[in-house]
Amino acid sequence: MLPLARIQAAKGSAAARLNPEFEIENTAVVQLTQLIAAVPVDSLRKHVVNLESQREAILRAIDFLFSGI
Repeated sequence: MLPLARIQAAKGSAAARLNPEFEIENTAVVQLTQLIAAVPVDSLRKHVVNLESQREAILRAIDFLFSGI
């Protein structure tokens, strides 16, 4: 699970490659890739959005997190 936070709530400036930004329901959010975690499905709340269209940005951020490239 890759957590998202409202851009205003994210502390400090986001690293563009590590923390891509998206818009969800007219709200600007940033992906907090460095906080990636496995969580039980039953602890997740309602489905909000599918970010499959942002797959490349999400994978680039994960690659950057683990390889630095």
